[in-house]
Amino acid sequence: MSRGGEVISEAVRSEDSLLSTAPGCWDCLGKVEKFFCTRCGKIQPIPSLLDYFSLLGMARKLQFDSQKVENQFHALSRKFHPDFYQGKSPKEQELSLENASALNQAYRTLRDPISKIEYLFQLELGDAEGIRCQVPPDLLEEVLDLHSKLEEIHHLKKGDDPSEEKKIKTYLGAELIVLQGRFQKIEDQIQELSVKWDHIPAKDQAKSVERKNLLLELRNVLSQRTYLSNVIEDIKRTI
Repeated sequence: MSRGGEVISEAVRSEDSLLSTAPGCWDCLGKVEKFFCTRCGKIQPIPSLLDYFSLLGMARKLQFDSQKVENQFHALSRKFHPDFYQGKSPKEQELSLENASALNQAYRTLRDPISKIEYLFQLELGDAEGIRCQVPPDLLEEVLDLHSKLEEIHHLKKGDDPSEEKKIKTYLGAELIVLQGRFQKIEDQIQELSVKWDHIPAKDQAKSVERKNLLLELRNVLSQRTYLSNVIEDIKRTI
């Protein structure tokens, strides 16, 4: 089986395990499987302990088969869609809305590469504050100079000194190309770290320290990415 298939299978086993320990149906106390009661067929709430990865049939990996995840999303969307519950009880209508909302949030989070990593941080490190902006150490002096040039542009009044404004914008344009190159290197580094993360067995306790250190390194790189992205956008708006 392909690696993508293995990722899906691992997640499905985790999901099945969690769902098998879920309480009985809220209506008839029957057995619950795949978010539905096997006895009365009524929709059930998504377990609070089921994370976004498991909900969409994935292990906690950063590289995966996006088509399989999309297929899982659409399959569950059809089952949860509120239109199918218009003639049902208020409880079933409420659960369909809640499940559909949770599913949509999971899909939005995991299909975006950055929000997916931020969510992984929350799960693995308990970090709910997200990615902080951090200046890349080797770029600090250069960034301070860029901010100075941006301030000069912002304080120049229209018609004050067109030649000076043009000179500063030319300088910023050249620096923009350099920063975009640095940004791409950070993107490549994130990709490399993501691949490393996916190759560390989740259940290997001996690797727990390595897993944590890798996530901390990934968070540091992402914070630099966020900072560079902000600087790049500032320059683009100015020139």
